[in-house]
Amino acid sequence: MTNIFELLHHNNKDSKENGTQISYNNTVTIAGRIVHIFAPGNVTIITISASTNKINYPKVLFFGDNCEKAAQFKIGDMVRIEGNIQSSKVEPGKNLKSVSVFGDNIEHMDDYQAESFYDVGSNINRIEVTGTVVDFFDWNHILKLKIRTFKNNRMSIVPVDYYHSGTNPLSNIKAGDVISLKGNIQTKKKLLDGKTVHFENYVARNIIVNDVSCRELEVV
Repeated sequence: MTNIFELLHHNNKDSKENGTQISYNNTVTIAGRIVHIFAPGNVTIITISASTNKINYPKVLFFGDNCEKAAQFKIGDMVRIEGNIQSSKVEPGKNLKSVSVFGDNIEHMDDYQAESFYDVGSNINRIEVTGTVVDFFDWNHILKLKIRTFKNNRMSIVPVDYYHSGTNPLSNIKAGDVISLKGNIQTKKKLLDGKTVHFENYVARNIIVNDVSCRELEVV
């Protein structure tokens, strides 16, 4: 049996059974003000206030050299973060997965840079994912997708919600389809042990099914 990682090229391309090449993509861009930092030593977790139509509070995890760099910032700093979405098993042998944004880079923004970013809303909170659909179901006008993608030679299963009204325009989608999407991170707050915690949802706004007809769909 062929190991899936043996199919992976160094440029993050994978060969499907029919021979087509997939140019995988898994990128996150967030710009905003730091509202919380937690740096116990081996990881730095930064929460950003990313304001577009509404304020969302995505968290980003930094490890290694990026951990030390991120720990130098402070609450109130305006920053731009580039990263990717990674999944990992919660417990060995379990199917449950934890999904988080991992930071690849963090840079301080001055007032002029911040103003130019806020002129283009997509620069503030954006995800871009290309990969293979491994699972999906339609529930109450929400198409919930799981997408297998790669970044830095690491495979992740990214859960994405696609909201629609009435007839689902992606009703013909099937496992094995290759899709490209753009969207953002939405956060919902819940009370957990008396504290307000924000949970991330990855929401698709624009989806392209990479087939011959290249159907393009957009949620307005």
